[in-house]
Amino acid sequence: MDKDFVEESSKKPLLKRIMLLPVIAAGVVLISLMLLTIADVALRFFLKKPIIGTHEIIVSMMICIGFLGLAWVALIDRHIKVDLLVDKFPFKAQKCINYLNYLLVGFVSAVLAVESFNRSLVMRQLGAASERLNIPQYPFYLIVSIGYFLLLLTIVVILFSSITREVQKR
Repeated sequence: MDKDFVEESSKKPLLKRIMLLPVIAAGVVLISLMLLTIADVALRFFLKKPIIGTHEIIVSMMICIGFLGLAWVALIDRHIKVDLLVDKFPFKAQKCINYLNYLLVGFVSAVLAVESFNRSLVMRQLGAASERLNIPQYPFYLIVSIGYFLLLLTIVVILFSSITREVQKR
């Protein structure tokens, strides 16, 4: 991703606010997950009474953490990249590959956002829930959908900004 854009976009108040809210929520969920894990281990070790359903809660929390932070990671360009092959190409070819990558990620994000949203509607209709604690599953599919939608929004903004800057250079 274009580092100039990342620095520039982080100064845009609307985009930053949109992307910061889910990240803060993911941070709160992460802290809660750690506290729950510590409490479960302590209760299991000292009192031989673990918290029932901890595994189900932790899995649900991990979904929230991963998908709520997805767009922010893309925005600040901290995602995992393997550029072994792309770095060997000329600069113009690298830009073309990056644009194709943005388009592909945007397309896949759009499809996954729609599909996970549809899946959340189905899960709600079916009343699907976890086994032990009976936690409804549809909100977590909805969180997945929101995460992919925010990633799509981020990719569109990055792609548009990169193309606009490229046109302005000419």
